[in-house]
Amino acid sequence: MTFVRNSSTLISWISTGKLQQTVANCVEVTGIGLHSGKVSTVRICPELAGEGRYFELGSKVIQASIDFAKESPLCTTLCKDGHSISTVEHLLSALEATGVDNCRLEVETSDPHHPFSFEVLPFHSYRTFKCSPNLTQYSQSGWLNGIGGLKPD
Repeated sequence: MTFVRNSSTLISWISTGKLQQTVANCVEVTGIGLHSGKVSTVRICPELAGEGRYFELGSKVIQASIDFAKESPLCTTLCKDGHSISTVEHLLSALEATGVDNCRLEVETSDPHHPFSFEVLPFHSYRTFKCSPNLTQYSQSGWLNGIGGLKPD
């Protein structure tokens, strides 16, 4: 497989069957987790076509897939090999709505009592980000304004 990396643009010369998008560059958000009340940091980083969306929790990786969903009250939780990440529905919905097919989601937590339990920030914590698709590019604020008329702070 041949890839060309030019600035923040990632191009695969092998067709995946559909045009795919990623974010133009890394975006970092730090805030208070909705359910835990603990400080969390989420970095949304570009990824190659075909890689999908996945969470990176230190050295552990959990694909954003129904295969890793577990029953939990009030939120969607993904779990793999004893590591879990909660409240993923807000971020994953925003990525789906904006057409971001591929990205690495790095998550850090400040909770020393639960080092393998992470929480994504609530949806309203995410500012705008710019997509880097193969053909189309969204405006920085267009995705947020297009979902229920929300406006960035």
